[in-house]
Amino acid sequence: MIKKTNTMTPGRIIAITAFLLFILILSACSYNKRIEALNQETDINKKNIERLDQSSTAIEARIMELDSRMNTLTKETETNRGAMIKIGTEFKVLQDQALELNRVLVEIDSLNARILSLNNRVNSQKDMLDFNTERVTTVYDEVLDNSIRVVALQKEIKTLFEKGEPGKQKTPVPQAMLPLLEEKKPMVHTPPPVSSTPITNINQTYEQAMRLLDSYKYYQSIALFDQILNEFPNHDLAVNALYWKAEGYYSAGELVTAIVHFQEVVSKYSGTEKAADALTKIGMSYIKLGDPTRAKVVLDQIRKLYPAYVRQHIADGLLRQIK
Repeated sequence: MIKKTNTMTPGRIIAITAFLLFILILSACSYNKRIEALNQETDINKKNIERLDQSSTAIEARIMELDSRMNTLTKETETNRGAMIKIGTEFKVLQDQALELNRVLVEIDSLNARILSLNNRVNSQKDMLDFNTERVTTVYDEVLDNSIRVVALQKEIKTLFEKGEPGKQKTPVPQAMLPLLEEKKPMVHTPPPVSSTPITNINQTYEQAMRLLDSYKYYQSIALFDQILNEFPNHDLAVNALYWKAEGYYSAGELVTAIVHFQEVVSKYSGTEKAADALTKIGMSYIKLGDPTRAKVVLDQIRKLYPAYVRQHIADGLLRQIK
């Protein structure tokens, strides 16, 4: 029996080799495509990583910005907390001041009541003084009449003693029978005469007059105010000088004279604040003189003539006192 041998023919070897080479070429092409796909995927991933890196950087910057703002807000919160504490402290101080003010107002009301009571007592004392003054005047008149009678009787006695009886020595008049009463009439105060020295500085003279008025030297201040009015009748200080001259008489108790000069202020300087002040003083003078009817008429005019008068409350208080 003849055996068949597996000998490869050159053609078969070439065919197999060609097939293997084809397979290898196909595998290489497939591998290259996979490598290219992997390279593309790698590029894409790199780009994604770059984008993620950029996003991460932006997020970190945002986080830092938020941290900074948080720190700022924390500081502002601390500052506001301190401000709130300060405001609370100041509010407590204001509350204490309000309580103190209320206490002062209560004391003022109490003082006003005491002042009103004292005014009533003063008015009562004034009425008594006026009554006593009238009595003193009456007694003085009686004493004067009696003194005149005593003098007349002394003259008659002296005549009788000088005539004497015939042949007897004349007897001198006893000293005890001479008039011993030297009663004085009530003193009438008059301002000292106006100085003959001209005023060189009206402001200094005015201030000097005000100091004298504040020192209760009323008639000396009146003399200086008169000198200012005589030498500077058109000066801006003339209205003040005239007003304070009247005030001097008012403070000295010469109320009728004060009313005359306050009326002069109203007539010459109508429409000014000093005119309204003068009307108020006229009303006060009438009240002190015991003439509430005239006082009310004058005080009622102030609100009509001077509706913006800053011291209207004084006039209103006087009107309430009258009523």
